[in-house]
Amino acid sequence: MLANLKDQPQVRVVLTKNHERGDPRLAAATLEQTLAGNNNQIDAVIATDSRMAAAAVEMLKSKGLSQKVITVGVGADQQASRALVAGDHNAEVDLMPEIMAQHAFDAAVGLATTGHWQYDTQIKNGDFDVPAKITPVRLVTKEDSYLLEQRWGKLTEEDKQQKQQQGQQNQQGQHEQQGQQGQQDQQGQQGQQGQQSQQGQQGQQQGRKTTLRVTTQDGKTVEIQINGEIKKIETIDGAGGQGGGQGEGEGQGGAGGGGS
Repeated sequence: MLANLKDQPQVRVVLTKNHERGDPRLAAATLEQTLAGNNNQIDAVIATDSRMAAAAVEMLKSKGLSQKVITVGVGADQQASRALVAGDHNAEVDLMPEIMAQHAFDAAVGLATTGHWQYDTQIKNGDFDVPAKITPVRLVTKEDSYLLEQRWGKLTEEDKQQKQQQGQQNQQGQHEQQGQQGQQDQQGQQGQQGQQSQQGQQGQQQGRKTTLRVTTQDGKTVEIQINGEIKKIETIDGAGGQGGGQGEGEGQGGAGGGGS
């Protein structure tokens, strides 16, 4: 690309710089320094990566230069594609990764089944000639940015905001469901604790024993141990209830209760 630009007498390359790992932050810093050193008088920025192109677009927007400086990137990632549709970015070289993936798949199948694959040319790499397949690319501008919607969906800012709102609503709904589930869990735990408390109280009542001591008229004493609490005691004369006395007694808890 640089060789082709150098052959154009109307083009002057102000700066060419490689950035480690294609870091967009470094690219933005480089552009800011270049603008300062040239009194903001540059005409175009060409980036070999869409991320760096998007960083350049944001830098130019912050200085009010997005409509004065042409920007071109390579890769057509989602952020750069959105900037393209918004009119802040001028062009992206779309490498059409779908076609690249198809050619890579075909090459893998060919190598696995026949031991060779259909390549177009050989590229010199050190001491080796590497077989290569040439895949097409296309230059996408705002006018034909609809070509990228198959990959990214709708790219307008309004669609982006709608997706963000939908994401926030989904998150809010999940939080509400989690809150309701938490309340239900608490209620369930409280219900279980109440049942356990009732069962414990019933168990305590069933586990209590009452000792009943009976003393007859001739001085005999009999003790009887009964599980649970005595609610009522009645004495009935064995002769049929006419000549004897009757008595009733009620007791709660305690070590014993009796009547005669």
